[in-house]
Amino acid sequence: MLYIIIVAAGIAAILGNIYWYLQNQGNPINYLGMQGTSSPTPTIAGQPNSSVVPSTLSYVNALKVYSKRHIQFSISAYNYCTMTPYSDVFKIGTSVMLDNRSKKALTIYLDKQPYSIGAYGFSIINLSTPFRLPHTIKIDCNTRFNVGSILLEK
Repeated sequence: MLYIIIVAAGIAAILGNIYWYLQNQGNPINYLGMQGTSSPTPTIAGQPNSSVVPSTLSYVNALKVYSKRHIQFSISAYNYCTMTPYSDVFKIGTSVMLDNRSKKALTIYLDKQPYSIGAYGFSIINLSTPFRLPHTIKIDCNTRFNVGSILLEK
């Protein structure tokens, strides 16, 4: 009986990977040569936000500059928004790159503050909070809650 369960799980994993591959065929998710777009002023629902940094960097140059301050968002095989890395630690005021590697536009929420990022686009933002430090910024993506977090320190 255990053997049947293991085989069924393996088949499900293979089918999931095949589905993911077919959905992303022709949309490479590598960094080299990938062109993203950065809106000079990303759309922020609600109100203007001084934490968005206008960027004229190409995607490849932005990856070089923000290599250690890079947060990537993508859509998984099961159509869920995921964040890589799942958690990180930064000092208040640090500029970070929010990178959408999905073929669809995403709305990323940092403590419920929305940032709209176009398909294969990115935005550079300054991390800030009105809360006492250290503070954990909870990150949501589209309609999925708690896809990750950032610990913000002094």
